[in-house]
Parts: sequence; structure tokens; C-alpha cells
Amino acid sequence: VDMINFSFDGPQEINDFQRMEGGYDKVINAIRIARKNNIEVITQTVITKYNLQHLGHILEKAEELDFLAGFQPAMNRPLSGPLLKDTIPNKEEYKKTIIWLMEQKKNKAHVANSMEGLRHLYYVYDWPKYKKHIKCFAPDLHVYVDTNGDVYPCFHVQEQIKNPLNCTEIGFKNAYNQLKKLSCYGCWSWSTVEFNLLFSLSPSAIFNTIKLTK
Repeated sequence: VDMINFSFDGPQEINDFQRMEGGYDKVINAIRIARKNNIEVITQTVITKYNLQHLGHILEKAEELDFLAGFQPAMNRPLSGPLLKDTIPNKEEYKKTIIWLMEQKKNKAHVANSMEGLRHLYYVYDWPKYKKHIKCFAPDLHVYVDTNGDVYPCFHVQEQIKNPLNCTEIGFKNAYNQLKKLSCYGCWSWSTVEFNLLFSLSPSAIFNTIKLTK
């Protein structure tokens, strides 16, 4: 194992509220174990109205424990359910937070997102008026495999596929070869954004990926 990704949403009370009771202690302990064994760690933070003002805690822990922190917004999508709507922050406060993360990135903080990726996430809240689309490489260069083995071009389009092909039943190659590129409402998952920017040959994303993978 070269790298592990953990969900980490802020100080103990915030993280445990958004994830699960006792989750904060578990994730901090897991990060310590991984780093002790020289396994790289990148955390994933979903920016909500509850942790908007607490992202500094994550970057402090990132510096203390030597890991990188990735950030992405909470966004409405058909499979998210009604509860997610209550977590989405005010648009202007969200954009101020992205600008703050850009400043932290410039100051060499442990932010995993590239500058270009952060700029993309800044504009994400202007859907459907958002025009700065990035090229999508799903399913040509990346796909999504659900926990039960169902294969999708990307997790953004799950709701569009009523009868997904399952790689445990017909094999991954057969499932992959039958995938079709589908339209979606835009990309907000930071890791997918970075992947698409990388293969779009964005200098910022390329340089950032080199730093991430050392």
C-alpha cells in the first residue's frame, strides 16, 4: 500500500457530527499508524456550513502528522437524499473559504488540491450557469466500481443507469467494454477534478501530482 485516503471533516465535535461518533479519534489514530509505517496519507474533507470555519484545524493536523488534505464542496445530486440540502453552506461564504484555501496553498500549507483544481471548485457553485467545464476522461481513463461490483463510468452518473453491469458476474473487462460516456451536471469531487486536469495537461495539476506522488 502506497497511499491511504481517509475522510476527515474537522475538530472532534464537527467530524463526529458529520461522520460518526468516535470517528475523530479513529481517523487520527489511523493516520498516525499509516505515517509510522511510511504510508502516504491524503484526507478528504467535505466543506459544509458546519465545518466552514474549522478547516484550519485540519491543516494544523496535516502539518503536525505530515499528511495532505483535500477539500471539496457538499453538492446536491439525486442520490444524496434530502438531508444533504441542510449541510450546504452559503455561496459567498463557501467562495471565501476556497479563496482562503488558495492562500494557504500559496503559503505551502498541506493542501492536496492543485491551484487549478481550487479555482474549478470556486466556480462550482454557479451551476447551472457555470461555463468553465473541464474535459472529462470517464470512462476512458477512470471508472467507478461500487461496493457490490457494479461498474459505472463515474459515480456522478449512477442515477442514470438503471441496470448496471456487475464485474463480479461478467468480469471487469466485459463490463468496462460496454460502458458509455454519459452527460452529467459537472464535476465537484476534488480527486476526479485533479485526475481530469492532469490528463488535460494542466501545468498546475501536473506539478501538484508530482509533489503528491513524490
